[in-house]
Order: sequence, then C-alpha cells, then structure tokens
Amino acid sequence: GLNTQERVIMLLLSTLEKNPHVPEAWDLIFTHYQMTSITNTTILEKAARQFLHVARFYPKSLEKFLSAGARLVGCPFGVTSDGPLRYFLDVVIPYILEGESSMFRSATRYNVLLRILPCYRSAYGSSIAVLNLFKSELLALAWNEPSAGIRRATRTDFTLIDTPGSANAFKNALTFLLGCGPEFTKGICFNGLAGYDANATKLWLEDLFLEMPRGHVGGRMDTLVGTWTICNEPDIKPPFGILNDPISTWTQRGRVAERGSFRTFKAYLLKYKRLAGTSFNVTNETAVFVAGIDQSLSNPSTLYSKGLLTYSSSPSNRIILASCSSPYEYLGEGECMVSNGLESPMTFRKEYSDLNPHVVGTNAHEARNRCRNKCLEFTWCLAVEVELDAESQLTPGCKLITDWTAYVVESGNTLANNFWGGAETLGGETYQTHCHGGTCRADAPRFFGGRVHSLTGHHCYAKPDIAPPSPAAPLPPLLPPPPLPLLPSPPPPPPDLDYSYLGEGECRQSNGNYGIKFSKSCYDLFPHTSGTNAHDAIILCKAKCIVFAWCLAAEVVLRDIWPTPECRLVTDWN
Repeated sequence: GLNTQERVIMLLLSTLEKNPHVPEAWDLIFTHYQMTSITNTTILEKAARQFLHVARFYPKSLEKFLSAGARLVGCPFGVTSDGPLRYFLDVVIPYILEGESSMFRSATRYNVLLRILPCYRSAYGSSIAVLNLFKSELLALAWNEPSAGIRRATRTDFTLIDTPGSANAFKNALTFLLGCGPEFTKGICFNGLAGYDANATKLWLEDLFLEMPRGHVGGRMDTLVGTWTICNEPDIKPPFGILNDPISTWTQRGRVAERGSFRTFKAYLLKYKRLAGTSFNVTNETAVFVAGIDQSLSNPSTLYSKGLLTYSSSPSNRIILASCSSPYEYLGEGECMVSNGLESPMTFRKEYSDLNPHVVGTNAHEARNRCRNKCLEFTWCLAVEVELDAESQLTPGCKLITDWTAYVVESGNTLANNFWGGAETLGGETYQTHCHGGTCRADAPRFFGGRVHSLTGHHCYAKPDIAPPSPAAPLPPLLPPPPLPLLPSPPPPPPDLDYSYLGEGECRQSNGNYGIKFSKSCYDLFPHTSGTNAHDAIILCKAKCIVFAWCLAAEVVLRDIWPTPECRLVTDWN
C-alpha cells in the first residue's frame, strides 16, 4: 500500500484534477520527488499527465518537474524508440513549445534539456563527438539565422540583428553543452555534455571561434562608421554627444559593438583557456587574446571582409566600409618605434595649442587630420604619432616620424639643432627634434614600417609603402672566371624521413575525431611572426615529438590572433 506521504500526494492530485492552477501544490509534489522523499514512479506519471495541461503557465514548477523526473527515472545508454528520454523529447518538449516563436522555442528547448541533463547524458554520453551534433544549430543561434547549416563561406545575408531572444537561446545552448558559465562562482558547477576534458573543449571552442559573428553595426552607427573610419584604422572619435550619436561604444571607445552572442562565447572560451592552461603565463596569453579581439572590433572593414560583421543597415551604407582607402596603416594605440621595436625613431614634435583641450568637440579629430596631412607634404616623413592623452595633457601633440637615411641622405636635409628639443623649421612651422639617446645618429636603425609600443592616448599611423630596400645586385666580375671541370650534380636534399606533412589544419584521427594532445606554448619564440621564430617553433616541436615512441604527430599552431606559437604532441589511447 501507499505510505502517508504518498497518500497525501494522491489527495493533492485528486484536488488538482478539479483546479490545476495551484502552482504551490505542484511545487510541493515535485519538491518531494527532487528530495527523493517520495520515489513512486506510478504517482509521478499520474502527476505528469495532469500537470502537462498547465505546464506552460508555470515555468518554475515545470523546472522542478523536469529535474525530479530526470533524476528519478533511469535513462539507459543509447537512444531508443521509447523510454524516459524519448518521452521528454517527443512528448514534453513539443507540448511546451507548441505555438511559440522560433527563438523562444530554441531558448525554452535548451532550458528544458538542461533540466534533464542527467538523463540526456546517460543516453548519449559526454564527449566532443556529442558536442559536434549541436555545432550547426549553435552557429545558427549565434547568427540569429532561421535555419542551421549555413557556413561562413556560403553566408550571403549579414543583416542579422542579435535579439534578446536569440542571445538567450544561444546562452541556454552553451550552458547545456558546456555547463555553468564563468559568472558562476558559488555552489556545484556542472560540465554539461562536454565532460571534463578541458583541453579538448578549448580546442573545440577555438575551432568554433573562426565561425562566430564578432561585431555588429546597428542603426545610426552605420553612417557614423562610414564617415569616421578610414579603411582598417579607427578614427579619432568625437566625444559622446557630437553628431547626436547614441552609440557610446563607437564614439567613446573607437570600436563597433561586440555582438551579444559573441560576448557570451568569448567568456566560455576564456574560461577553458584558463582551465586548460599549464604555464605561468596563461594570464598574459588570455590578455593578448582579448586585446586582439578589441583591435579587430576597431577595424570594421577588416571584419566586413572576413564575413564576421553583422548589420541592421541597408546595403548602400555597408558599401562605405568596404570601398574606403587610406595613405596610412594604423599600427595601434601607442608610441611609434623603429622596426626592431627597441629604439624610438627620429621625430619632430609640435603641439596644437589652439585645439586645447582635445576632449572637447571635434578637436581630437582635427589634430589627427592636421598631423597626418602635414606628413603627406614630405617624402621623408614615414609615419605620424598623434598624442591625445587626457590624463597627462589636454593639448594635442603631433610627431612627424623619419630616420637619418630618409631625412638626411635621401632628401638632402640638414639638422639645424641636433640635440634633444632642438628647433627645426618644417614647412613654415617650428618643431622640436627628438632622437633616441638625445642626438640623432647616422648609424641609427631604419624605421622600415615601424612597430608600436603600447601607450595610452598615443596613436601611431605609418605609410604602408615603406619597406626595406632590396639588396643591390652583385657587380659582374671584371674578367670571366676560367671554366670549371664538369662535376656531377649534387643529389637533391633527402626528404623528411620522420614526418609527412598532411597540410594546414588540425591533426585528427583517421575517423575525423580528436586524438589525445599535449599542448605547450613556446613563450621564448613570441611573437612567431618575428624573424625565424615560426620556423624554430616547427623544428622544436618535431624534435620533441621524435623523442617519444608514443608521439604519432606534431601540430604547430601559428595563428595571427595568438602571437605565441604552440606545440601539440598528438597520440591516441593505444
């Protein structure tokens, strides 16, 4: 027979047959099942049949019912045509979602799946292979597209607004797949369907990163971006309120808005980067990653060309971003340095006192234009540095960048006062001379396109056509050398006997799944774009793999957005 608690529940159900709109009664029933003080599945089935008629009106009670059911009933491995999981997927979820909008359906569906996660995980298991089943739908939610299956290479429509419904659906999906987010700091944190292999999950997210929409240009920001952006460089924006622009992200920070779905995705990726990190420098690596994302949001034209920018504008406004041109390349926020990054170049500096303070009106914009236009008057001017540091000074400054060869040797100029702060007249204006060490030297390093050293409020713009000269062709000998005896041609260099190059991409197993990977960052070769660092990283990684008999392949990561090269030793369980 029934015990006392079960008889009370049956009495409640009898009363609820006449009036099911008593959420407190449903909460009491399902809480008993959650606490396992009652485990009678027959009573739970009766409660489910009655409750489903009003379930959509009481979402909190529905969550308790789903959680209780998923914990109480057993879900055997493997999805069959009947059983508890099939009941949830084919009966409960379709009933709850009936008549709702597509994004509401997606958000609620993943919220329901989250409540029955123990049952779902028992049936499917936890692995990257399970995550791949949801990859296409996850991208559709991130882009707010009506159907899954559209990839970056085939996408033609970018007028896709990130609505609260799509952002909520995407967040619920990530929570179901990857567990609680980075904002979760208390209680027990679950890992979703991803399981507990943090490094494999990080690699899966990094692969998804290449397909994620990153920035969004919305409303009246379209016109502002077209007006104040020159190709891939962010312009100096007027303060908030100028042009009556409501988008403070662009006017104040010089970046287009970060798409809501990407912001959620970035938080998860950073979480798994930290979990999978094995080096002391993981904090610096994540900081470089975030800085790279911020820089990309400052270059809407580049995001546009890569298919990572969405719009709410008409196509005519979008063309403005793609067809711009500029005589400068924006190197970033900071001081202009010579190409080796170790010394400051020869500079001529002046201040624009009539534009003080630069934080008012369009003064900052005018200072930037005035400085850049002055540099265009001189062939020896290789770059400009605009000083707009509100914390240290409110008078904007302009530095015309050159080197000894360009200014003295090639242009035939002489320095009137070759010392720190010496006056130099350029185009009728007086500038101060500044060189590394105080005195300008003939043997100082060439500028050659330059580099940037981070400094708040300073902006470095280089003329992109400046490059190291090609080496001069050797002079022909005065007399032809005597003919040498014919020797057999040397044999070609032997092939790499230890490795076969499979191509650019990830190393995977023959069936397409991920193998076991051991990853290490090569911080002594940072950045991999400098000198022979990339080549050295490949050699070191292959040399490390050859030491171990279990190492079956070496994967070297040399991505632009991660300047630190990474070596991954690949193997399998056997």
